[in-house]
Amino acid sequence: MNISKIIIPVRPQPDTILAIYLLKYFGSKKFQNIEKAIIQIDPNAGSNKSHEECLKNGEILIDVGSGPYNHHGKENQTTASMLVAKDLDIAHDPSLNKLLKYAERDDKFGLGTISRDPLDKAFGLSGLVGSMNKEYPDDPNKVVNTIIPLFEAHYGQENKRIKELPKIFEDLKKQGKAVEIKLSNIKAILIESDNVSMPGYLRAQIGGRYDIVVQKRTSGHVNILSRPQKNREKILLERLVVVIRTSEIYSETSKETEKNYQELSVPGKINEVPNWYYDPATNSIQNGGISIDSTPPTKIPWEHFVEIIKIAFNEK
Repeated sequence: MNISKIIIPVRPQPDTILAIYLLKYFGSKKFQNIEKAIIQIDPNAGSNKSHEECLKNGEILIDVGSGPYNHHGKENQTTASMLVAKDLDIAHDPSLNKLLKYAERDDKFGLGTISRDPLDKAFGLSGLVGSMNKEYPDDPNKVVNTIIPLFEAHYGQENKRIKELPKIFEDLKKQGKAVEIKLSNIKAILIESDNVSMPGYLRAQIGGRYDIVVQKRTSGHVNILSRPQKNREKILLERLVVVIRTSEIYSETSKETEKNYQELSVPGKINEVPNWYYDPATNSIQNGGISIDSTPPTKIPWEHFVEIIKIAFNEK
């Protein structure tokens, strides 16, 4: 059946926007052309028509009428997005878990943003949806089409984190391109991969909760990221950047540097080692960053980084 309209009773809310996202991105096998359907507000839709009649007219109703996607008045408390997810047989997809929970918390309890901080509430997703509805009260399509890419991006990253990255990581280990270092105070891993999502995965619980991730790109660039907090404190990278800069100078000139610890540990770049950037704000040491520009790759041999990590984090 061909669908041209998705009808909701009031201005788009996070739950109804998520329901629309699920229909548009996962419902094309069941509903032809639904990805092109426009959004329309009509609180009286379906009052004189059955669900089947609405479908024949190319309309899907969410939270209005007597169709399967109206969660109001249901015996078991649920949400429109969950009803859609169950109907499309995607409710158990772990990559959708956080989205469905967010919609439920926002719809049932009005707690899309839990923080009471005025900035958090204003710039949390629920607050921004509310602002968009006030700014574009007669244009639900603009609101929905602005928010859906955010859901799409979250789902894509969750899908990578839960399904794709674990397999990629296992392949790297089999190929000898992932080396783990366990010291008394940190757990680090060195990987050879161009996947920019891998460091985030490895620092998360699901990926091993590594304190330090050292990533080498095929270009030869090496970037070092740390887990945001360990026992509520940042992992100190000062000693590591000193060892790296010392090693880079020696790899470049075959000479020992005359600079002292304070000079080698400063944030940002130093003239003698311009290809390494120490960023205390993100607690990272970057040789080019995610988007490699004109920064030359390090001349430190890759196999030396195991020893560099051990020296930098040796408690003695």
